[in-house]
Amino acid sequence: MDREHLLSEFVSEARDLIDSAETALLALEEEIDTLGQGNPETINRAFRFFHTLKGSSGLLKLETVVKITHLGETLLDTLRNQNKVTEFAFSDDLMETLDLLRKIFDRVEEERTDSGFEQETTIIRAKLQEQLNRIANGDGTEKNPPASKFGFFEEAPAAPKGFGFFDSEETKDPAPIIEKLSISQEGPSTIQEVQPIEKKKDIRISTDKLDQLMDFMGELVIAESNVIHHPELDGIRLEGFRSAARHLHKIVRDIQEVTLSMRMVPLSATFQKMNRLVRDLQKRSQKRLDFKIGGEDTEVDKSVVEIIQDPIIHLLRNSMDHGLESPEERAELGKKEKGVIRLQARQSANEVWILVGDDGRGLDREKILNKAKEKGILKGNPDEMTDKEVFQLIFTPGFSTAEKLTDISGRGVGMDIVLQNIRKLGGKVEVRSKKGEGTTFILRIPLTLGIIEGTVFEVGGTYLTLPTIEISELVSLKNQKMIHPYKDQEVLDLRGIYIPVIRINDLLGLREKLEYKSKNPVLIILENEDRFLGILVDEVLGNQNIVIKPLTSSIQKAQGVNGFTILGNGRVSLILDTKFLFEKFHGGAASGPQENSNLERLA
Repeated sequence: MDREHLLSEFVSEARDLIDSAETALLALEEEIDTLGQGNPETINRAFRFFHTLKGSSGLLKLETVVKITHLGETLLDTLRNQNKVTEFAFSDDLMETLDLLRKIFDRVEEERTDSGFEQETTIIRAKLQEQLNRIANGDGTEKNPPASKFGFFEEAPAAPKGFGFFDSEETKDPAPIIEKLSISQEGPSTIQEVQPIEKKKDIRISTDKLDQLMDFMGELVIAESNVIHHPELDGIRLEGFRSAARHLHKIVRDIQEVTLSMRMVPLSATFQKMNRLVRDLQKRSQKRLDFKIGGEDTEVDKSVVEIIQDPIIHLLRNSMDHGLESPEERAELGKKEKGVIRLQARQSANEVWILVGDDGRGLDREKILNKAKEKGILKGNPDEMTDKEVFQLIFTPGFSTAEKLTDISGRGVGMDIVLQNIRKLGGKVEVRSKKGEGTTFILRIPLTLGIIEGTVFEVGGTYLTLPTIEISELVSLKNQKMIHPYKDQEVLDLRGIYIPVIRINDLLGLREKLEYKSKNPVLIILENEDRFLGILVDEVLGNQNIVIKPLTSSIQKAQGVNGFTILGNGRVSLILDTKFLFEKFHGGAASGPQENSNLERLA
């Protein structure tokens, strides 16, 4: 295996090592802050990550990385020789070291070299050396009784062959580097601690191959549906074929589940990165807090992880800056000096919920309404608006109630970006807040993307699809009487709940109107945030697994449509965006024939 391939394999592992080292350093800071001294095992963990990174980089001739990690390793090894570590003044320098290493490995991934960081490397090495000199002069930590040799420099071998990778007592296993680089999801600490017989037989697979496998899986689902529901089979009794088809369907479903599971990754890596963010924000804001993480083992589609990080960062910044009060304010309010920010995840039905909350000021209803009036975005009577409706105003582009600008959460704007990112995933954002007690944002995201269960229906010979999870129930309108509260609006009284009845033409603004043909139409009732909407259709054809295919560039701006799918009969069906349908009906979005004129190309 050539060096190019080894570097490609190592970059991902190196990033895991850097993240794990950062986690260990953050844990050490927390121990010193709460217990008064650091746990020797925590220091040892941080040392091992630096040590492994240095050794592996040496074998791959990444000299800049070796120079940096050698001093970081030396600093941590010196700490290992102390009886107690009661302060961590060099924490910032080690954190800066990790930040520089991340930048270097970005370069390694792109250009296969770690050169070009001479100035930054010189600066960070000088800082680490200064900390070593400070410790050597007896400043800041208690040391072992004086010995004839000092710590790492004399007692440990200096720059052994192979950069210490094979010579260390902890890494005597002479296995090739590609076997040393663990790809288990359990974390990089297994590199040195797990015995060979206990190693998992994992391999690292590129995301491109996973995406390709997912595409093939989608095509297989479509092909299977085309075979089983082929129109030439209608009306023919083929018991043997039906039995074989059921067996095929089971196999396809099993393969689908395995394929989807391969794309699922735990949120732990994303959540742990937030420890560093909160730590840095806490120092800049001069606020004290406990950051509590839960449910990090919850798994989501890998494409979700790529998009979810920015919304979480923005919400954490806002909780720190606008949510939590200063220690003085909290004391006056009778609250604990330390605030609490929580980042949690949990699975609910076919969704993953990510919760970001704090025990701070909470949202001020009147303040939000006044700002909305000032910006001219308030519609209707504010006295009739629920808190949920008022809180949704903060997602309006450019909306902010911040009285002053800060470098933590910027200008206080950007909640609209959070909402847009979550909607890209087909999710939604909920806000729960109580003034004086805190705020929690709930990001509700589909568990998997790409293949969903859809309900297929027909209107005027055109096939359309809605996500089954969004449908509350189906109601036959045979013998049902409609109410007409005002012109051109029909309402169905369903067990005391008044549901507006809407036609597809009114929602999508198609240039060529669909002609309803059924004498006994069906009402598909959608539910969104305690609101109901009835979509009138000719016939519901049934449920099936559908593969979501993106819209082509010529029609991707069409509103009200998330994508399209190919049905078992070979026909194309548009997948409707239920959130847009509610917004359009309630006047929250605009659409017209101009933007939707291209839909007929698929429909």
